[in-house]
Amino acid sequence: MTETEFPVDGVEPREKASRQEVLRAVVSLCNKPMRSCARASELDIPGSNRQIGRPLSALCADGLVRKMSNESRGHHWRPTDAGRQRVVELERERVFENGPDRGRAQVSTPSLIGLATVFVGLVLIAGFAIGTCGVGL
Repeated sequence: MTETEFPVDGVEPREKASRQEVLRAVVSLCNKPMRSCARASELDIPGSNRQIGRPLSALCADGLVRKMSNESRGHHWRPTDAGRQRVVELERERVFENGPDRGRAQVSTPSLIGLATVFVGLVLIAGFAIGTCGVGL
């Protein structure tokens, strides 16, 4: 029998998935077309099915997801209306934590350059049209 010293180099410890992350992942997956439920293995969350199943069971006890049993294919999970509402509240809280300006749409520099180019083009076209029509001021 060999002994292993801890911590083991090169192996990162897995973080436990939070209930909020799991709920967001279930709602996100089930919001896709033709999807009504998800399995733990389908969620884009690091960890084993058992590590993800624990938060799912807790969310089920809270009434935020519903367990859809299928013995041959494993358990499927479906978000309830309360679960979907909780995700909306979590997203709203995240926007407020980041500040009110973080939740607003921001215009990037390339889009400002594009808008300025369009404006200048319209001014030039209007000037050309006025000049060729012979309209004087």
